[in-house]
Amino acid sequence: MLVLVLIAAVLAPAPPEAADFGRQIGASAAAAQALQGPLDGAWILAGAGDKALYQFEFVDPVGGRSPLAGAWRDLRRPPGSDDAGVINTVTRTADRLSFGFAPAGAPPVTVALHRGVGCQWTGALIANGVAKPVRLRPDSAPTADADACLRAPGARRFP
Repeated sequence: MLVLVLIAAVLAPAPPEAADFGRQIGASAAAAQALQGPLDGAWILAGAGDKALYQFEFVDPVGGRSPLAGAWRDLRRPPGSDDAGVINTVTRTADRLSFGFAPAGAPPVTVALHRGVGCQWTGALIANGVAKPVRLRPDSAPTADADACLRAPGARRFP
């Protein structure tokens, strides 16, 4: 008998309050996303063969209320005190993005990008005077579908 009661409790529909709460959470998430600019969140910078080089976390307030800021992590280094840091400089226009940072024990790095397909940016990583082709993509978007982040809930919208 106890098993039947447990099965009935599990299969019973959620009370209306739970459904309302779920809708409220969804609405709150959508409102928070509306306060974020298109670069807000986690991004991967990949080089030759789509090998992930760096992960970036950008803070991008919508409407340019404050400047774009961020942090980086070198995915090729073991986790530790010198595998991450803050982005020192950022310049952005509607179709160009460049930023610089200084890894510990390495020359400063500049990333110069132009808007590519969908949510991706393409360009060069410049370190020690050598430019290498790179691609910046949202960390959550599948690499096979460059436009996936445009169709996802809370999608990134570029001006």
